[in-house]
Amino acid sequence: MSIDRKALFAELAAMEHGADVGPGTDGAEVSVPALVGAWLDAGPRILEGEDRSALESLCRQIDVRRKVSVAYGAGFARLDNESPAPPQVVSGLVAVLLANAAGVGRPGPGGALNDGWGLKCTNSAMKALDLRDDLPASPALRAWALETLDRARTIDSQGEVA
Repeated sequence: MSIDRKALFAELAAMEHGADVGPGTDGAEVSVPALVGAWLDAGPRILEGEDRSALESLCRQIDVRRKVSVAYGAGFARLDNESPAPPQVVSGLVAVLLANAAGVGRPGPGGALNDGWGLKCTNSAMKALDLRDDLPASPALRAWALETLDRARTIDSQGEVA
C-alpha cells in the first residue's frame, strides 16, 4: 500500500495552518509552526541549505531532548518558557522528516545506498511519532515510516531494491 504523500502533505498543511500554538514565546527566534508550515506548503522534497540545517536541529531536539517545542532561541537554543508544539505541527514535522528519507534504499550519487541523511530523518520521525498519543494522521505516518525502513532492508546483493 503506497501512501499519497502529496495529499497527506496538503491535509497536514491545512491542519497545521489552523493549529492553536498557544501563547507567544518571549525571546523566540525560531518558530517551529512557521518552519513546518512552509515545508508542508512546498510539498514532499529533500530539504537543502538552511532548511536542511533547521530540520537537522529539530532532529537533535527530538533525539536528544525528546521533545518538539513551539519556539526556540537563536540556533535552536532552549527557551525558559517553552511550550510543546501542538499535535498538528508534530505530525507535519514527521511528514517532512519522512519526505527527506526519499533516498533510503535507492542508489544515490556514485551508486551509494542507504543515504545516511534519510535514515537519520526516518529515525527521528519514528521517535517523534512516539512523543504524543494524539497525532493527526498517525497511522498513515507510521505506515510511511515502516515502508521507508522496509526499503532499507530489502536491498539485494546487487544493490537493487527487491
